[in-house]
Amino acid sequence: GLDRLEQLCDADFAEGCVMLGALYIGGEPVEQNPLQATAYFMKGCDLGSPHGCNLASISWRNGVGVPKSRRKARQYSKRACALGDEDSC
Repeated sequence: GLDRLEQLCDADFAEGCVMLGALYIGGEPVEQNPLQATAYFMKGCDLGSPHGCNLASISWRNGVGVPKSRRKARQYSKRACALGDEDSC
């Protein structure tokens, strides 16, 4: 559940952070919070998740909880590519 994902993310498990971000985007079972979602995607990216980097890139490109920034979107997209996310290349 949610508590377990928070524990995993706090323990620096990248995919736990990415999954938390997805919950905050979707609004179930937590209240929708795009800023929190993007923060979790960025943490997942920082911990080495290509999926987290890709989702952080999309958040910055579209202004999901953060101001739109093509520069930051490109930075996260490049990181996703470097970590093996071919769709980001």
